[in-house]
Parts: sequence; structure tokens; C-alpha cells
Amino acid sequence: MAIVPEFAAYRSGFDALDTPSFHLRRLKGEDAPALLACYSDPDAVRLMNDDNCRSGFLMTDEEQVRESIRFWEVCEDFVRQCVVDKASGEPVGTLEVCAHHDG
Repeated sequence: MAIVPEFAAYRSGFDALDTPSFHLRRLKGEDAPALLACYSDPDAVRLMNDDNCRSGFLMTDEEQVRESIRFWEVCEDFVRQCVVDKASGEPVGTLEVCAHHDG
């Protein structure tokens, strides 16, 4: 797989994106408590694609989520965005955009 050249510009330029129900933005360390609800739920984690991950997504405490956020912030192969529910204003999950393509 090769990294898409335009991805660096996307990664550095991403700030936020809105849909009718959700606000997508960069992750912050303070998102950890809210995201733990998602990442500590075995039923939710079972639906996550972790095929390129070293250890899967099941987490048991806020520090594990913070460590993941720190890693996601510096990884150059993808951008992981925070998904914030507009109705509650709370982070409810993440969304990943990858920089790879075949061929």
C-alpha cells in the first residue's frame, strides 16, 4: 500500500466538519472520559475495525484512552476525528480516515 500524497494536506488542514447530527473535530485529551464509555463497551468494540492495530480497541480506564489519543495525534497514516453529538455536546465516538490505497 502507498500513502496518498494529498493526505498530508488533508491531515494538516482538518479542523472540523458538521453534519445535521454530529460535529467532527480533532481529538483532545479531555475527550478521554466520554470516549471511555464507547471504548470500554465490548459490544461496541466488537464492531470496530482494528485490523491494522497492535492491540485492539477495548480499554478499561481513562489513561488508556488518553494514551491512544496521544498516539492518534502523531500517527501520519490516518486521522482519527472525535464525533460529538450535537444534541448533548458530548463525544460519542471516533471516526478514522486512512491514507492508504492499493496500487
